[in-house]
Amino acid sequence: MKPVIIVFLGFFVLSCSTHSESTEKATELVLTELTPNAIVFINEANEFPKKIKYWLESGKIKAVISNDSLEIPFEFEKIKE
Repeated sequence: MKPVIIVFLGFFVLSCSTHSESTEKATELVLTELTPNAIVFINEANEFPKKIKYWLESGKIKAVISNDSLEIPFEFEKIKE
């Protein structure tokens, strides 16, 4: 399943699943920060991830998924056609 941003009761929610064929409920995180260069989603009730942050830096999109004890960074580059 690809991540999807939905509006629920006036809140922006990021809904994502770790496996495309997963029978588990998707993880939902609420938008808590939005700036011109960053977006942050949080759900403190999740074991992992509790927080997903995306930001733009030097023409690349970077991301960190984390909880209280683990942080996994990602870096995305545009693929040239």
